[in-house]
Amino acid sequence: MASGIALLTLALFLAGPTLVSNAQAQSQADRQEQPQRRPPPEPDYDVAAMFKMHYNPISSEFLTGAQPTPEILKNLRDEKGIKVVINLRPPREFNAGEVQEAAKRLGLRYFNIPVVYRDPQPEQVDEFLKITDDPANRPALVYCAMNIRAGTFFAIRRVLRDGWTFEEAEKEAAKGARIAPHLRTFALTYIEQHKKK
Repeated sequence: MASGIALLTLALFLAGPTLVSNAQAQSQADRQEQPQRRPPPEPDYDVAAMFKMHYNPISSEFLTGAQPTPEILKNLRDEKGIKVVINLRPPREFNAGEVQEAAKRLGLRYFNIPVVYRDPQPEQVDEFLKITDDPANRPALVYCAMNIRAGTFFAIRRVLRDGWTFEEAEKEAAKGARIAPHLRTFALTYIEQHKKK
């Protein structure tokens, strides 16, 4: 009996590292199969100040800007009459729910086109143009993190819908933020492929 217990103890002792290693491997596999959902990062800057810095009131129908706060949305509704919010940020970039809830609370229509800064897609511009073509979706605030994506998408609209040159549209966008080189290339390619021949 004692020798049986001794053998079992020895077997467990020798197998221990393997058992632990297998358990760790299984735990790691489980984490990979079910990635942990992390909340979006909190901004490490003054959101209201950033909005003010990049705000661009383009016309009575369209405003572009950086990320707004709920208070900014309320002010734009009350002072500028906005009815619609068009968010060009992917939800993982920030707390999208806060703005969406604020828009709903204020009686504003809310659209989200999740444009990845480094990887905009032509179908996202298609959706943006469809939304902004509808008169029921105006006046609208179009925003992203710093008005770079928003300014780019609106510049495309200026060329294709209003007949502006890209240089004119780019100058208007720069009042909010300069269009980044890769987004400029994207915009010019999209315009070339979609302009009326």
